[in-house]
Amino acid sequence: MREVIVVASSSRGGSTLVGELLRQCPGLLHLRAEVNPLFVVAGLEDGGRRQVLAAELAAEVGRPAVGLGPEEVDELCLAVAWRLSVQWPLLEIDVDDVDRWVRETLAELGAADPSWASIGFADRQAFHLRLLHRARAAHPQIDPWYYDLPAHAVRASFPDVPPPDGPPGQALIEMPPFVLVGPWRRPSAAELAALPLVLTTPRNSFRLEFLRSLFPLARLRVVHLTRNPAASVNGLVDGWLHHGFFNCPVGRRLTIRGYSDEHPRWGTTWWCYDFWPEWEAWTDASLAEVCAEQWRTPHQATLDFLASTDASWHRLVYEEVTGGDDERAGAFTALGEWLGDVEGVSDLGQVRLPPLMATATPRPRRWKARAAALAAPLARVEVAELAERLGYGDPSMWR
Repeated sequence: MREVIVVASSSRGGSTLVGELLRQCPGLLHLRAEVNPLFVVAGLEDGGRRQVLAAELAAEVGRPAVGLGPEEVDELCLAVAWRLSVQWPLLEIDVDDVDRWVRETLAELGAADPSWASIGFADRQAFHLRLLHRARAAHPQIDPWYYDLPAHAVRASFPDVPPPDGPPGQALIEMPPFVLVGPWRRPSAAELAALPLVLTTPRNSFRLEFLRSLFPLARLRVVHLTRNPAASVNGLVDGWLHHGFFNCPVGRRLTIRGYSDEHPRWGTTWWCYDFWPEWEAWTDASLAEVCAEQWRTPHQATLDFLASTDASWHRLVYEEVTGGDDERAGAFTALGEWLGDVEGVSDLGQVRLPPLMATATPRPRRWKARAAALAAPLARVEVAELAERLGYGDPSMWR
């Protein structure tokens, strides 16, 4: 790799949307989804082996495939098997079974809709809804509600499966909502040397120095993605109270007001979203206070890294990415100019995607319904000063 672009942000800051948009550009390489499961597999969440992470990254790098030829079907079968194994690590997922499920699902979809034969892979949601029926026949513990699927689609396809309460199991490698796998193409050696690799996981805000050392020959560039604190913190609160976004159980009792007391069965042990340095000091705070710190610390870590290095960086504003046509066009034109000769980036303002990893239907100022609970955490000096520094000093302008 000669260039690595890290999208640094907080959780619920829009990194999933921006990452999916950038996957539309043929001049960029990506991972299939967030890098966090690869860190867990490599043991690096506990200070493990760098070479294992390098091997996992090498196996994952690529970009979406346009069609679904025989080679892509083989790749899809392996990818689905790997994802199922990290989504349900306590189950014994047989690779041959997954291979059969994938091929039977594709054949079923092709028979029902000729577009699957002509386009190759028309709809990741439709594919997974049918695939999960086959997976559940062998492993009833696999719960479709933990996938990044619309609630109405899960309810219609699995009417006898109620929405869950709590984490999907006692161990997690991939954090839910689980990603939907699609066709993927591995890059050639020439593409690896020529095309930038994009990494969009919010947790990477705390890993910037490590990532620079992991790619010693590459130029590291940072896209600092910002979103107003009220919207991000409100989204984090929603996520903590959702059946997704569980990270892992912690070795201490949580007494987070508005979370641990509302969900005593698992809310006293399970942490949601990312950890930050000194997170232990917040285990008896209110949920809104915890979430305000989950917004503040990754942005502060990003600013600290940029201040201490000569890394090239660009500010991308979520409110412009999701704004009107002119705002979107301006945001991606500026990003395209900063990135240089990367095909397709400047045209992303014209691309509209469905909601991704959403806990509720997106709408402007949804945070207003929780404004009273958010007021004090957002007014804390460290939070308010950072909001000002990021251009969000006037709450009347927050969307």
